Amino acid sequence: MKFLIHENLPRLGELIESIFSVAHGSPITPTIEIFSGRIPPPEQLLDTEVLLVRSVTRVDKTLLAKAPALKFVGTGTIGTEHIDVGALNERGIGFASAPGSNAISVGEYVLAAALELATQSKVELAGKRALVIGAGHTGTEAGQRLAALGMVVQYMDPEPVVTRVGKQFVDWSALAQADLVTCHVPLTKNGNWPTFHLFNAQRLAELKPGAILINASRGAVVDNQALYQRLLREPAALQVALDVWEGEPAIMSELLPQVQIATPHIAGHSAEGKLRGSILLAEAVRCFFAKALPALHVEQKLAELMADEPKSATVAINACPTQEEIAHLVRSVYRVKEDDQQFREVALSPEGFENMRKRYTQRRELSSQTLTVSGVGNSVWRLQLEQLGFNVSSPAPEAVE
Repeated sequence: MKFLIHENLPRLGELIESIFSVAHGSPITPTIEIFSGRIPPPEQLLDTEVLLVRSVTRVDKTLLAKAPALKFVGTGTIGTEHIDVGALNERGIGFASAPGSNAISVGEYVLAAALELATQSKVELAGKRALVIGAGHTGTEAGQRLAALGMVVQYMDPEPVVTRVGKQFVDWSALAQADLVTCHVPLTKNGNWPTFHLFNAQRLAELKPGAILINASRGAVVDNQALYQRLLREPAALQVALDVWEGEPAIMSELLPQVQIATPHIAGHSAEGKLRGSILLAEAVRCFFAKALPALHVEQKLAELMADEPKSATVAINACPTQEEIAHLVRSVYRVKEDDQQFREVALSPEGFENMRKRYTQRRELSSQTLTVSGVGNSVWRLQLEQLGFNVSSPAPEAVE
């Protein structure tokens, strides 16, 4: 069986081969091929039976017409708007996505961006209001980290399937009071709650002066032209971090100088997030073709695959950390401003945007940094550091002479 896999799905070929191994008595012998870029070459598609992609590849009727042998499509992302699921159903082709695979990474991007913007504007986030638009996997991870900074976190999401335990839900009337707004929704143009230009000129005008706006979902969720006009009229009106852009990889170049943090759709590109996506896809393939074979346990397999990666030096924490100290700890793992600087240097053209994503040095998640916590009354800030995503432990007992 031929598997065609995007190059940005790390170790997926290895995982597929391990699942369908002779040792497991597999009825399938996999043949693995890798493709790069947005569109798989037609000659590779012709005999492909399993196509595994990321969000840059649009799987629609045009592509499917070039893949007559296709039986299964998977995307290593939570978003599925690049997949024409209806067209897959018409052909009887199986489908799976990877919900939650990069949620931690996106949540940590929001944390890093919020801390950088707060540092630039000399604002203490504790006690301020955060509005999270979309309470699914990524919105929940972002909200958890903002709450750990001491922010009052509220959510907006009409979906009844979303876990609501422990969350405060509000309506659009909360927008004008929000000190920080972060977007975590799919891109939809139809249905009861379309998100295309969800933040149009009217909603952007409702944001209070000095508010932080972060978009790490899809570019067209924020009307880029309307945002540009607002920032052009009032340069200090908003503090903006954009990881996604309308029309990417061809971005609105005039908007770039107006925003404080700009990155090329890499919020979810942690090493752990990419591997989770690969593991989830491998498991989905197993479930579709050979349920009797041994299952993959995601976090256990992730730990195995990451075991040989370099580990950061352990940092001792002896007192409740300030916002400035938390920002320093986050920067020790991920410096979002370095991505911003590189973006401004090379990613203005579509080719530069694509190349930066393709060659992006995957960062680690905050859990790769171990903090040892000691001191009187440390239970509160120990929990805070855990909710931020760090690996927290107690110091080793001193040796007894």
